[in-house]
Amino acid sequence: VASLDLATNQVTFISIPRDLWLDSIKAKANAVYEIGDKDYQGLEFSKSTLGQVLGLNLHYNVRLDFSGFQKAIDTVDGIDVEVENTFDDYKYPITGSENDLCGFTELEKDFSADEANILNIDPGKRKVLIAPDGKIATDSADPEKGEEYFSCRFEHIHFDKGLTHMEGSTALKFVRSRHGLGVEGSDFARSRRQQRIIEAFRKKTLSFSTLTNPVKIKSLVDTFGSSFETDIPIDDMIKLFSVSKKISQTQNIVLSNDSKNGLLINPPLSDYGGAWVLIPRTKNFDEIQSFIKKTLMEGIN
Repeated sequence: VASLDLATNQVTFISIPRDLWLDSIKAKANAVYEIGDKDYQGLEFSKSTLGQVLGLNLHYNVRLDFSGFQKAIDTVDGIDVEVENTFDDYKYPITGSENDLCGFTELEKDFSADEANILNIDPGKRKVLIAPDGKIATDSADPEKGEEYFSCRFEHIHFDKGLTHMEGSTALKFVRSRHGLGVEGSDFARSRRQQRIIEAFRKKTLSFSTLTNPVKIKSLVDTFGSSFETDIPIDDMIKLFSVSKKISQTQNIVLSNDSKNGLLINPPLSDYGGAWVLIPRTKNFDEIQSFIKKTLMEGIN
């Protein structure tokens, strides 16, 4: 969420974690758009639902999928991003390889009691994976073993600390990475990286005169097709672009479960059907809403 203060020309970015549990929809925050889109109200439902979380009236919304994200970055000839920490991610998913068996074959086999005892499984029919060497892999569901067996589904990505020029595909990896080693291996770190990308993109677009021409904006939006969706009228896009030019300062907020001052906690997995979720430490959103209101009222120091 981006909040623009027109009086001070300041913008505050607020990241809502994907795992935040919302009782109103009985699901995590990352399901909000999909739930609303069942009635073709994805944008409107997202605004009202997430606005209630923060206690804000969200005026506009934008949806951009992975393809549109890359295209947006490439349209401005890439962006320059300050990478805060050097990090490696050895588990970045390769698009299209999500179900690749990586040389294994799937087979349904009827196991006798003796065979099942050797493999420590229940007897009877079940589907199993057969390794390239012909051995049966019954532990592929184990997270660590699964990653070992299906390593072809992932690629290794690396980023060095410092100012880095990124084209669309690189920027997408930077904001999607969830398994970086060290401090970058969390959703909260990913949220901070996403905010850096948004700010870098904003700065880059300030030099584009195209964004003051309604016809050119309409043409640009059309090129994104179904990858892009917004409820911002073109005239207001131009106004927002003009406002963006005046922005003097930005601040970033990531709602988290930080042990010192985090507003969120992790409840027992058993309370949510075994799912790892985040909830407000006060069990409602009052504290979060007060924090957001206070932060926006005080502005940037």
